[in-house]
Amino acid sequence: MWEVITDGPIVITEVVKRIPMDMTRDPFDEIQINLKADFTTKEKKQDELDNLAKSIISGTVPDKHVTKIIKFKPAKKMWNILEGICIGSEEIKENKLSISCQKFDSFLMLKNESVEEMELRFNLVSNEVKIY
Repeated sequence: MWEVITDGPIVITEVVKRIPMDMTRDPFDEIQINLKADFTTKEKKQDELDNLAKSIISGTVPDKHVTKIIKFKPAKKMWNILEGICIGSEEIKENKLSISCQKFDSFLMLKNESVEEMELRFNLVSNEVKIY
């Protein structure tokens, strides 16, 4: 299912001849349309996986984000928008990494802090650096 989110859904199309209503169009123009009724078993499974992925994504994110992503059809698009909301752009990620590295570099034990408390703070800071 992860492939549906990272690669997007399979797009099933069929080439159909268009009959123009006026003479300005070429009678041999082709258009592509999705015909769910003609999906193969594999294509139906792929479509079901996309729907399942969308359901999981929209069911697990906070309500404040659901309204921003629910309108997108493929799960991949939902995921990309959610990534932008939660993680941010590359520039934002670089800034967060820079801040985390500064915290890590300037880490010191605080006055009246136990070794266990310091270790907990240290782990939080080092995990921040690992995330970015």
